[in-house]
Formats: sequence, C-alpha cells, structure tokens
Amino acid sequence: MIDAWTGPTPISNQFPANEPNGVRKLLEKIRAVELQVKESTSNLLRTAGIYLSPTGMTIDSNLAITGTLSLPAGIIDNDALANPVVPDAGEASATGFAVSDTATAVASFPLPVPAGFTQALVHVTAAASASNATAFDDLLYVMAAVTPPGGSRVDGPELYGYAAANKWATGSASMAYLLLGLAPGNITVSCMVYAGTNWGTDPMNTANVSASFVFLR
Repeated sequence: MIDAWTGPTPISNQFPANEPNGVRKLLEKIRAVELQVKESTSNLLRTAGIYLSPTGMTIDSNLAITGTLSLPAGIIDNDALANPVVPDAGEASATGFAVSDTATAVASFPLPVPAGFTQALVHVTAAASASNATAFDDLLYVMAAVTPPGGSRVDGPELYGYAAANKWATGSASMAYLLLGLAPGNITVSCMVYAGTNWGTDPMNTANVSASFVFLR
C-alpha cells in the first residue's frame, strides 16, 4: 500500500541508463506521482471535511485552534453568536395627573420584544413630583414597574417623599430585573405613584420614566 503522505518508494532499477526512452518514462512517472500526490492531499482534506473552491474554503467539521485567532473587527455578525443581544431604550413623561391612594401608572410607554427573543435585562428609573392639596401631612410613594406581554406587572422597590399639608413632594425609584419567557408583543414600562389619601389633580404634577433593555434569546 502506498503511503498517502510519502508516496511510493523509488526502486533503483526503475529507470536504467541504457533503457530506450528512459527520460520520457521518467517524466511520465514524475507526472503520475505528482497527480497521485494531488489526489492524496485532496482526499485527506475531504476526509477531514475541508473543501476548497475558487471562492474560498469550507470547513464542515470541528476545528480546534490551539493558538491565537485574530479576526478583523466586525467580521462576525451579532446573529451568528450563540447568544445574540439587542439593546433598546425608551422614555415617557406626564403632567397634570391625579394622585390617589391606589398605585396608578401616571407615565408609561411600550417597548416591543424583538422577534425570536425571550429574555430581557431591564433597568427602569421613575420619578414624580406632586402637590399634597390636603390639610394633612402625607407621603408620595413612587415605583418603577414593567409589564411583560400577556403577563403580570412587576413592581420595583417602593420609595417615598414627605409632603406637608398643602406642600409639594418629590420621589424617585429604580429597578433592575430579568424578564424570562417573553412572548411576542410589547413590554409596558411605567412610573407608579400613590399617597396615603387622595390628593386630587394639579396641573403642575409631573412624572417621568426611562428604561434601558438588553434582549436575549
């Protein structure tokens, strides 16, 4: 059997000097060996799942790289990653809302879930300022919240600001949360407020909510 790497072993009397057409036969043999080497190398590559073409190389097998692999910046698309990510952000403001004794979304906005993504890392910041139009001291409670498509609202920590009678109060809160099992649709991001009693409406009441998202598959 001929070794695929070294080729046939030459024989000393293959091409005797006194043989007619010895040079021609020698050249034919060299060409045959050259062809055999090419075919052997090609077969070895195909066996390893490596295919060459005028447009490049295709490796249809596992590739172990024991050294450093340097690639040009931007050569690998985000979609080609095992866990691609999609960032997004949004913001909403509101004025002139009423403050009641029930947690109410006074500023909110929708954020669509990208197709094919089922998780999201979210950070939300909410702030509100409102007038306590009652004759009693009270607290203004503020929460950040997210509601996934078809799911229940998730509230962040509840923080508050003190409001003396007929005075203003300001409060802010933030939350970080990992949403799992997202369905297609919109995530609603909200600033929630309430007080110990109903404060009523004031045209100068203001609220803001902003959020940043990183969607994962």
